[in-house]
Amino acid sequence: MALTTYILNPVVPELYLRYIQVSEVALVGFFAIYTISEISYSLSIAYSEQTAKSIRSLIRIAGAIIVIAVSISYLSQDPVIAASISTISGLVIGFAASNLIGNVIAGIYLAITRPFRIGDRIKVFNGDGRVSDIGLLYTRLLLDNGDELLASNSSMVTTNIILRKNEKEKENQEQK
Repeated sequence: MALTTYILNPVVPELYLRYIQVSEVALVGFFAIYTISEISYSLSIAYSEQTAKSIRSLIRIAGAIIVIAVSISYLSQDPVIAASISTISGLVIGFAASNLIGNVIAGIYLAITRPFRIGDRIKVFNGDGRVSDIGLLYTRLLLDNGDELLASNSSMVTTNIILRKNEKEKENQEQK
């Protein structure tokens, strides 16, 4: 970066030089991230391919966040650019996470209202089975045929659910 500044300073105005430096940092950063992720993949492939892929993805995501944060902090020396970047970043993150946030809120709603509980037999999405887990993002249903249905919590809140009665409860009602 110092070499680029020294070479381009007489030719390029200082305002544009900052953008060239940020581009240079981003390019070197992403090259370093790619190299580190491939090395970690090679080292961890001996354990399991799925683990190696997960580690590689995690390093790439974390590295990209770091490079973007460094670029933003360097560009934020200008308040107008800092405000613009913050606004655009907030909008992008908000739109990208809207489904995730909706599922988390629906999971909390299911935990509080408890329309069904773990162990209850329900019919939902043309599947009959027993609720095995209610998490923050998904509800797991063990179907009668042995398959497992993962339904997003937001869809569980907005769909019709039939609560199946236990066999003992049915027999008790029939006897009365």
